[in-house]
Amino acid sequence: CISSAASDVYKRQEYTKRKFRKELGFTINFYIRHAKLQRAKQLLINTHLPIGEIAERINFYNSAEFARQFQKEFDITPSKYRELNQIFYKEE
Repeated sequence: CISSAASDVYKRQEYTKRKFRKELGFTINFYIRHAKLQRAKQLLINTHLPIGEIAERINFYNSAEFARQFQKEFDITPSKYRELNQIFYKEE
């Protein structure tokens, strides 16, 4: 029965979420967002990509939401982070 299979999938998903949080101390969603933002830091420093394109590449809904989440996580805007950390950045 489809509803029974869907219920089993949901229960496994909830179990996995609880187990992840118990073992690691944070949620799967936190981990995914943190990993995306770490990748964004790399792209900000090592590329000339516009911030909107970086947001798109790391699968954020839009650049405004990306900027909010970045600032919340690192206490600095993506633009300022790029400015302060692109020591070897050269305009083409």
